[in-house]
Amino acid sequence: MSHVGEPIYLAYAPPEGAWSAWVKPVAFACLTPLLVRATPPVPPAPDPFDATWAPPPATGHALVVDLPGPGAVRAGIALAHRGYRPIPLFNATPGPRPLVEMDGVLAALVAGAPLLADLALPAAAPPAFLLDALRRAPGRRPAPGTYDNRWLAFPQDFPSATLLLARGIRSVAVWTLPASPPATDLAHVLRRWQEAGIVLELTAGDAPPAPYRAPRPSAFGSLFYRALALFGRGRSNVGGFGAAVPDSGAAGGGLYA
Repeated sequence: MSHVGEPIYLAYAPPEGAWSAWVKPVAFACLTPLLVRATPPVPPAPDPFDATWAPPPATGHALVVDLPGPGAVRAGIALAHRGYRPIPLFNATPGPRPLVEMDGVLAALVAGAPLLADLALPAAAPPAFLLDALRRAPGRRPAPGTYDNRWLAFPQDFPSATLLLARGIRSVAVWTLPASPPATDLAHVLRRWQEAGIVLELTAGDAPPAPYRAPRPSAFGSLFYRALALFGRGRSNVGGFGAAVPDSGAAGGGLYA
């Protein structure tokens, strides 16, 4: 990782942090000196993300934030003020004409880093896993010349239920947009946790979490789920990062969906 991104990465993934191993380094590796210099040191105020609904961190909760782009980061910083450690799981890179906009996410990560340093969260602070709700670029189709940086969340991207339970996590609350149930890829994660005995809750962020039962998604538990989920996508798009969409007539162009 570059000297530009490393200190910002370490603000989210300190060596002593109990959940630092799950912070994805991909986005931090894309930070440039220009972006870091141009980003204000604090998020803009007033911030619309009210995290006062979040349970106290000593109650055995973990959180999953599944909100659009930079909103997920800003929600994570709001939760940090409540005592949760934001764990960015953004698994994509920016590029020319990207399907998933990353500039706002990168700027939000930079802006949040000094706040996390000032908060000095305990090493064992419970996690708030951050996802971009637009990671699959809903409503957009890859076209020649675009940069296909869509990505999916997989169970392997999260701690297992066994580990969560061993560390005292008994319940997971998911923060989504109103009327937006968890996407299919996240449902695979939540269903595994649920079947292992972890209690699930769901909130739109403006009310206390309500009980939630994760449905059984297609191909749940299949050894081939990852391959099935990625089938038909760009040959370089192996769950994240990105690839340029080739012209349909180019040799070895691959398949896109």
